[in-house]
Amino acid sequence: MNPKIWKFKFQKLAYTWQALKAYSKIWQDIQKQKSANPDKQFIGILLAEHLGDIVAATPILKELKAKYPSAHISWIVKPAYACLLDNNPFLDQIIKEKNLLTSIWLTKKNPFDHLYNLHLNQLRYDNFYKIWLENPQADNLGLTYKNYLNKYTLLEMFSRLAGLALKEEAPKLYPSLQKKQIEHEYWIIHRKSNSDEKDWKDEKWMDLLPKIWEKFDVQIVEIGTENGLEIKDKRFISLVGKSDLPISMQWIQHASFYIGVDSGPAHIANAFEIPGFIICGKYKNFEEYMVYSGAYLKQDIATVFFKDGKVPAEHTVDEIFKNIEKTYLKSQVEMLEQ
Repeated sequence: MNPKIWKFKFQKLAYTWQALKAYSKIWQDIQKQKSANPDKQFIGILLAEHLGDIVAATPILKELKAKYPSAHISWIVKPAYACLLDNNPFLDQIIKEKNLLTSIWLTKKNPFDHLYNLHLNQLRYDNFYKIWLENPQADNLGLTYKNYLNKYTLLEMFSRLAGLALKEEAPKLYPSLQKKQIEHEYWIIHRKSNSDEKDWKDEKWMDLLPKIWEKFDVQIVEIGTENGLEIKDKRFISLVGKSDLPISMQWIQHASFYIGVDSGPAHIANAFEIPGFIICGKYKNFEEYMVYSGAYLKQDIATVFFKDGKVPAEHTVDEIFKNIEKTYLKSQVEMLEQ
């Protein structure tokens, strides 16, 4: 038999065994807690990815606690994103997703009194078993990955999947207290989303930064995982590929301003109410959309920038800089008045 087939069979067996152990542990753990707390309702939330989605969905926790005051609430999430939920006062347990098959099984049968699956259909696919993570509630609501941004923010969509009616509630994160890394005022930039269609051009970023420094006395700190800008300037700090998510959160939390594309870190900036400018544009079949609730929805201290149905890459450096300047100065007035 082909060695590649044997390798695949072995990997599938190991994957299945891992899923079975994780699935059994969740059942045993929840059932044990139920036995010890017979008057509690046990609620599960399944939203394992992505960074921005998880942050945007956090107001659901407070609302579920209001709806079920004595409930025990668990959130199933990929380990890489678990820190986004740390210390949340409305969450009782973080369950780290071992693999996708575990979550697929949980959507079929689970130990919770209510399990709210917040994933849309046709977004998470199990390559070993050739099956999708399915969500009948999304079908019932007519929500698909092709139309979800036509009417709703991310919070509104997730809220409906959880049987709630949230609209404008702000996301909130509860990181452990950390000191500011540098004393000088600094701005954060984040250039790369999970889709090239959402990104601005690198050469335009290179032209933008000198314009910022000409006008504002700030350090600029770039965060991200790969392909950072190559800039030799004492006013520029690159953390690209050098910091994990908790450290990046800490840098965002203490920033004076945030500039980025429509990506996960922008949701973190929104949760911390950091004044910001988000470079957006036509994405797939969505000409203009709003993914944020809270501060970035109100746009008092931030601008979510669209123009004339253009994709992000088409925005010019001059128009981006002019609007960044306008947004930053306006945000300073708003912060002083608060």
